[in-house]
Amino acid sequence: MRVALYAGTSPHEKNPVSCPAQLKKLREMAQERKWFSVVAEYVDDQKIPGNRREFRRLMRSAESYKFDIVLFWSLERFCPEGISKILRTLQTLTSYGIQYLSATEPFLDSTGPSRDAVIRTIAMIAAQEHNRRSERIRAGLARSRASKKSRPGGRPRLSVDMEKLLQLRLEDRSLAEIARELGISRSSAARLVGEQKQKEREEEARQK
Repeated sequence: MRVALYAGTSPHEKNPVSCPAQLKKLREMAQERKWFSVVAEYVDDQKIPGNRREFRRLMRSAESYKFDIVLFWSLERFCPEGISKILRTLQTLTSYGIQYLSATEPFLDSTGPSRDAVIRTIAMIAAQEHNRRSERIRAGLARSRASKKSRPGGRPRLSVDMEKLLQLRLEDRSLAEIARELGISRSSAARLVGEQKQKEREEEARQK
């Protein structure tokens, strides 16, 4: 079977497993399975949040059915944008006829009999996360609108409309779409979304 390998790191990781180390393990796993033949490798050694060019190339190749299985280090590294994005990505791969296998999560193996159970569990977690995220974003919108009302007359100091950014996130828009709607670069959109997520986590922690 034709196998694609994916290795990735995030700029937010404190002690990441390097991409070369990930690839070494993934190649070994592929070699252990005599019916696996590695046909492509995709590496996103991220320096900028959201800069995942190789992942997008992998998904385009999957759509063209250029491999049968994608082997990755972990779900967190394969799809670090959250459980909802993970679910959509796995469902998309399945719709293309592509199987997937995690090197560090033995339960995540669509080549085995447990695939449907794993997808159901991820779907349930994704629904819960989506509800919590929506609540946090709505709270952020309320704070943003309250801040605008209390601010003296004149145009806001920020060049980016944070209320619009929050609304786009509430609509589950991609980073590329957010960047386009706000007229900023993808990296700037990723930075602003990351900062907003951090604020939401801090606010959630304070409320506990």
